[in-house]
Amino acid sequence: MALHRRTLLAQGLGLIASPALSADKEARLLRSDVEAFVNFGAHRTGTAVEAKTADWFAARLRRFGYAATSHGFPVRSILDPGGVLTAPGFSAQVFPQWITPDRALANPVEGPLAHTGENLSDCIAVRRERAAPGAYWPASLQTDAEAAAASGARALVLAFDEPTGDLFACNQESHRDLPLPVAIVRPSDLKALDDLAVRRLPARLELTGQKAPVTGQAVLAQKPGAGPAIVISTPLTGWFRCGAERGPGIALLFRLAKVLATAPCPVVLLGAGAHELGHLGMQHLVGRAPSPDQTALWLHLGASLAAVALDQRYDRPRLQYATVSSNMAGRAGLALPADFWTRLPAGPQAPGETGDVIRAGHQTVIGLAGSFPGFHTPGDDGRAIDYEALEVLALALEGLVSAVSGSSA
Repeated sequence: MALHRRTLLAQGLGLIASPALSADKEARLLRSDVEAFVNFGAHRTGTAVEAKTADWFAARLRRFGYAATSHGFPVRSILDPGGVLTAPGFSAQVFPQWITPDRALANPVEGPLAHTGENLSDCIAVRRERAAPGAYWPASLQTDAEAAAASGARALVLAFDEPTGDLFACNQESHRDLPLPVAIVRPSDLKALDDLAVRRLPARLELTGQKAPVTGQAVLAQKPGAGPAIVISTPLTGWFRCGAERGPGIALLFRLAKVLATAPCPVVLLGAGAHELGHLGMQHLVGRAPSPDQTALWLHLGASLAAVALDQRYDRPRLQYATVSSNMAGRAGLALPADFWTRLPAGPQAPGETGDVIRAGHQTVIGLAGSFPGFHTPGDDGRAIDYEALEVLALALEGLVSAVSGSSA
């Protein structure tokens, strides 16, 4: 069942029926905020784009009356990552999986192509099967990389079964080096490499980038009040432009910040960097947020919210997940209808940064996240967002946080 504004009002979620022109303006602001975020560029940690984005994020919250401060924290990263894989009659752009050994950034890797499971001594190994795309570098691929390195391979090349056919990058712990260079190619390039590996043709892998210690950015904004606080958090970084991945969470946080600017309770707003590198920004911020016993609700706005516009085109099931603590089940049930959101248990194994919040001791939590065709790819420019669904979610969350805060907004 699709929910519309009039349906939400009829359900008594504490919303005020504002004039249609005002509602249209608020909906346009969601799109405008996403577009502004996308236009900064690739949102990788430790870059000028991250710094500009954090400044913009803090400045927007100050406009609503919040005291916003930026906090830097150290991160190991690779600046300007990229690369190319060439072989006779073949050339493909690649993206390095984090973090590649130093030697691969200093010197090209050369050797015959060969499939994993074969004799890989001094070869560039090719994983024939496309891996299932997931936000985090899986243990199965780590095992494959370690096995290839142990067999004498000089590098490993693989692709993900990404619906749009684009490059796909996995989140990875910043401190963890891979045992050999791992290059990600597009699914179509993997198909071409299959024949080249059968013939063990020579290849050259040139990875680019500079491994460097950088400073990640975390933003903390707050306003005072009486009683337990409402905390709202969202990540600010990712591998590429992250339009539909990060944009909706940021736009929703701005919307809720405006709603809660006059709430009687304290409000704390967090923008976390280094999401793609082990959630370092959230780990930096979670201890600076109110303690669990002083938190009325922690709402985490994770990846890909309402990013469902491309699902039918790519014949992909809708992937929208809500991690809800038991004490918020009633209110979340109204705001997050079961036909749109798949519920996940709010335990220590909860996914994403919601898990970091729960492991820090918070027990009144709602965490939202999803995935979509084009997730974690260079092509994520925001076109996967269904803005009508995003506006519906904004209205529902307005009602939810207003009810928790005790305000009449």
